[in-house]
Amino acid sequence: SLQTIAQTKRFSSRFNKFLLVASSDSCSVISFFMGKQPDMILHRYSSKKNEISNYSGGLPSHQLQKSIDYMQYHLSEDISLEDIAAYVGISQYYFVRLFKQSTGYSPYQYLIKCRIERAKQLMMLRQGSITDIAVLVGFTSQSQFGRHFKRFTGMTPKQFFNK
Repeated sequence: SLQTIAQTKRFSSRFNKFLLVASSDSCSVISFFMGKQPDMILHRYSSKKNEISNYSGGLPSHQLQKSIDYMQYHLSEDISLEDIAAYVGISQYYFVRLFKQSTGYSPYQYLIKCRIERAKQLMMLRQGSITDIAVLVGFTSQSQFGRHFKRFTGMTPKQFFNK
């Protein structure tokens, strides 16, 4: 019946949101619900990971991962290029050049991309207002957030939030 289909779609939508934020610790819960291999389910339903294209040259993989981890951990803070480069242990000018060579993004572009991805996750989970989410992921104003969000997603935060 139509009511059953609507209920199934609502459950599927809620379950997909649950899977979006599921971590590897949740694998047993997911496998219990689905009776499938958790890795396959997480791969299919989770948000896109911050995958790094394989460019030749650039930062060694351990330094690249270290810099990305630093950005992810300090996402809501005002991160300076100097801080990231110092954390990785190289000069900031050399870091910028190698990071872009490794990822195809400047460190600033990559940081904005990560902030937008985190904001999308929070908006799907309805974790506060758009302004709260903007501040939570490290933007200084809602207008700055809106400008970057539209550039990366093609829609305004409000359109995404109401979707």
